[in-house]
Amino acid sequence: MKRVVYCLIAVLLISGLFLGCAPKEEAPSPAPTPAPAPAPAPAPKPEPIVLKAVTWTAPDNEISQFTIHFAKILEELSKGAIIIDYLGGPAAIPPGDQFEAIGAGIVDLSQNAGFLYDRFLPIAASLFLSDNPGWEDRERGYNDLLNEYHSKHNVLYLGRAGQPAPMRLYGNVLVENPATDFAGLKAWATPSHFPALESVGIAPVVFAIGDIYTALERGTIDYAVWSPRGVMDMGLHEVSKYMTPAAYGPSSNTVFIMNLDAWNKLSQPLKDVVIEAMDETERWGIDYITGITKAETVRLLDAGVEWLPWSVAEREWFYKTTTDAMWKGVKEGPLKDEPETYARLEKMLRNPAGSIFEPIWEPD
Repeated sequence: MKRVVYCLIAVLLISGLFLGCAPKEEAPSPAPTPAPAPAPAPAPKPEPIVLKAVTWTAPDNEISQFTIHFAKILEELSKGAIIIDYLGGPAAIPPGDQFEAIGAGIVDLSQNAGFLYDRFLPIAASLFLSDNPGWEDRERGYNDLLNEYHSKHNVLYLGRAGQPAPMRLYGNVLVENPATDFAGLKAWATPSHFPALESVGIAPVVFAIGDIYTALERGTIDYAVWSPRGVMDMGLHEVSKYMTPAAYGPSSNTVFIMNLDAWNKLSQPLKDVVIEAMDETERWGIDYITGITKAETVRLLDAGVEWLPWSVAEREWFYKTTTDAMWKGVKEGPLKDEPETYARLEKMLRNPAGSIFEPIWEPD
């Protein structure tokens, strides 16, 4: 019996030994993590909107720098979504044809001048009359009013360039008293300036700008109207002895206009960016043009052009008389059948405190 028990114990020990040494069954390996799906390809960047632009002045002219500045700011603010392709000045499209070219969509943008298209849009004569900077004109509703007229030609008025630009006279007859001594003299001017000149007795004439120099040189005209800058570029200092120490028309008629179809194709955010760039350009331009005007005045004086010897009271009289006459010219001319529009203009453009610009110069 003991033998049997011992045999059973031995069998159990041997079985346990084999079981303990048997390889353990390994747990199944986890399933491999699937590879991540490839990231979708980035959406292609939309092509920029390209606006073809021209200016009424040559590319190297100081006024054309407004377009170059506007293009730079617009590209920055739009993050490259809008690019201006500057085609050039009069060599690209003659100045007098640019308004129609804008309306026809031949080009998209023009830095133009109201006197070049007031034959199509007589209300453009009011551009000279604002006492305010361009961004305030926009806030007061003037731009919206202008676009009631521009839109009929498929053109959008955007804003100003070249403020301030009150107009001086340059010539060769000594005028000691502006209230009497201009009587019977002839002066070159564009038609929108005729009322101002006629108010002091001047007979205005108009012909090609390129002939002003010769007309002054030969005495065919006694004076010519031009802004306080660009005179030396035209060489008028060589054929002028005097300049007026007061101006008229406190503002500038150099403006930005755009094809209306091109404008309407822009999304509202991009339209907002265009206006923001225009606003910034107008603000930049005040200091830019003021600096040029002062430097040009010094150059003219150094070249021998003299201030007419007017007293402060005479300068103030000249400014008020001629500027009031321009207002009257708009009222009785392009807006003679639109008294309500004229009233809106006066409210928008007249500043009870007077022009923010400097229409009267001290003859240092």
